[in-house]
Amino acid sequence: MVEDRIYSCYTKRDPYTGREMRVARHSSGCTVTLLPRPGFVHSFAAVGIPYGSVHTRVVDSDGVEKYFPPGSAHFFEHMVFGEAGSEGSLFEQLSELGARANALTGYCDTVYYFVTIENVERCLELLLDAVTTVDLLPASVERERAVILSELGLDRDSSEQICFTNLMCAMWKNHPVGEHIIGSETSLAEITPATLADFADTFYTLPNFSIVLVGDHEAESIFPKIMANLDAIRSRDPRHRRNASFVSLPFPEPSEVAEKQVSETRDILIGQFLVGIKLPAPTLSDPFNARDLLSLRLSGRLFFDSILGDTAPLFTKLESAGLVNDSFGYTWICENSFATLIVGGESADPVAAAEAVKAELLAIGRDLATRLDSDDYERQRRIETGDFIRSLDSISATGMAATELALSGSDLFDYVLLYRNIDPAAAIRAMDFFGNEAYYCSSLVLAETRTQ
Repeated sequence: MVEDRIYSCYTKRDPYTGREMRVARHSSGCTVTLLPRPGFVHSFAAVGIPYGSVHTRVVDSDGVEKYFPPGSAHFFEHMVFGEAGSEGSLFEQLSELGARANALTGYCDTVYYFVTIENVERCLELLLDAVTTVDLLPASVERERAVILSELGLDRDSSEQICFTNLMCAMWKNHPVGEHIIGSETSLAEITPATLADFADTFYTLPNFSIVLVGDHEAESIFPKIMANLDAIRSRDPRHRRNASFVSLPFPEPSEVAEKQVSETRDILIGQFLVGIKLPAPTLSDPFNARDLLSLRLSGRLFFDSILGDTAPLFTKLESAGLVNDSFGYTWICENSFATLIVGGESADPVAAAEAVKAELLAIGRDLATRLDSDDYERQRRIETGDFIRSLDSISATGMAATELALSGSDLFDYVLLYRNIDPAAAIRAMDFFGNEAYYCSSLVLAETRTQ
């Protein structure tokens, strides 16, 4: 059999930083992105798959509708990294070669990565072999199930995690983002070796992979070696030779939150509160494209930093009233089929804190035009643009950002351009969901009242 070693390659240069990006596309469809960093000692490498916890109901490339229990993506990640073969687990093998490795399962993707100063090519070869050939023997699956159940138990001992999990469940009526990324005891019990083999066939195929490499490497040297490795994978396993793709089935999701408030009491010293605001768009039936998604992410970050940062009037007001401490902050989760702003932290009075935050955010949302100072916004844009450009000197930060963007159909240099070209007026218009109380939900974890 003659292997097809032809691949396309192009170079992209950022006009502001002068940085270069080399992108190659293997004939299978797998993309390889190299961000050269001459003189850097460390290297970062990642393999990303655009499959995460929300992909529970999909239609595969053959038109077959499939269901995967919540927690399947995280379970498979454990199977890749955790199970030990004759030469040890992937984690152990990479450690012996001097690499620090890890994996992350998100809502919309899964990323396996490592950082090392040596043996980059061998480490990447091992990582690719691991994600394309996974041991799914029943005994292996049961061992990892026990580990994941233990992890789930630890989450349920964390008031912070309880508050977040309850909030996400309460905001969405049907969207799978309301399920815990790890899953539940019920959903984990549904996952079998056959289940895992099925979604390996559906998602873990070369056409879905994005490989990112950052470090002192030359494309002319490293690309042919990676392509030869991809050729070998495709040669030994026919599932990597088909044009595998998938489409998420749309869940009918109302614009408003499913519940206005959820509360739980625990034996803790200080309570927790979170206020979530659900965006009515995007949805699974009407997802964002890559450019719109990136624009909303950046616009939201600039806007929220200006009103929710630790120097903003809102934080000062809440802290002066004794409602929050320095744990107060926000999380802006913006993916192509859902988005939400989450604000909160610790509080001695979670009920009052949640009510105060909600009232302040509603007031901002109903008077957006006068609440945001254009000079402050422009100052924040310049600060964050500079921070982002400086972050490109970090191997790990660059690699993780590049992998995330590659999986969403964009790249790092789009980020820089969008930061510089964001229109404050358009950003404010995108935040008009703030003023609608139907999009708000509160999650509280209250401290038990102790009697003397």
